[in-house]
Amino acid sequence: MKSVCLMMIIIGSLLPVLDARGADHWTIMTEHLPPYNFEENGVVRGISTDILIRIMQRLGYDTKRSDIQLLPWSRAYKLLQITPNSMLFSMVRTEQREPLFKWVGPLIRFDLGLIALKTKHITIDAIEDVKQYRIGAVRDGAPEQILLKQQVKPENIDSVTSAEMNIRKLSSGRIDLFAYSIEPAYFITGLCTNLRPK
Repeated sequence: MKSVCLMMIIIGSLLPVLDARGADHWTIMTEHLPPYNFEENGVVRGISTDILIRIMQRLGYDTKRSDIQLLPWSRAYKLLQITPNSMLFSMVRTEQREPLFKWVGPLIRFDLGLIALKTKHITIDAIEDVKQYRIGAVRDGAPEQILLKQQVKPENIDSVTSAEMNIRKLSSGRIDLFAYSIEPAYFITGLCTNLRPK
């Protein structure tokens, strides 16, 4: 689909950060998106998590991993828009999202794409080719928003709350394609042995 920047975003002014009231003043959220953000043995880890903690500490906060809530993407995205002094990392910066938030970053560049089972022999040469398939997406995620902007019909997009659900649907044949971040897909596809990268 496209190469994008993964960003940390913040709602509210950065100025309150400087008064060092503590990490409990912020609602800090992320999603399961390995290797950037994920939970391991009850602790939020990952490349973006490490960067966020360092940024907060440089600004005078004693931010700990336990201060970070790991939530389903759609829930975190909605909470971000209604919760004062909240932040969400990591998020793809899109034209649609640009005016909604204050952005910090970029954290990293990565690719969004369409994932299919090799056994299906699906070839995509243009966006028109995509429109004939049933496509799985994470609700309110950047891939879903990009597909809708490209006039893929909403009824052709099966939006759910997690990448893992889409991987299972892809494996069972309930969807033809899965629109997602390519590198995280390699980590998550360990759930389905026939989808593991070679």
